[in-house]
Amino acid sequence: MSLPDLYQPDEVAERLGIAERRVRERARSLGTCLIMGNRMALTEEDVLAIMESFRCRSRSKRGAK
Repeated sequence: MSLPDLYQPDEVAERLGIAERRVRERARSLGTCLIMGNRMALTEEDVLAIMESFRCRSRSKRGAK
């Protein structure tokens, strides 16, 4: 068994162009992070879930034609 790659919130924030605090807050609210003592780590799946949570949602109630 191999361990997954882990990312630090500051790495993800820099890559996404947002504040590290926003990454940390979103990860905690979604439950998509690993907390080890006072350190947070994110797996690739965590990062993808965080990114998906920032996706714009259509407010239109009409279906596509």
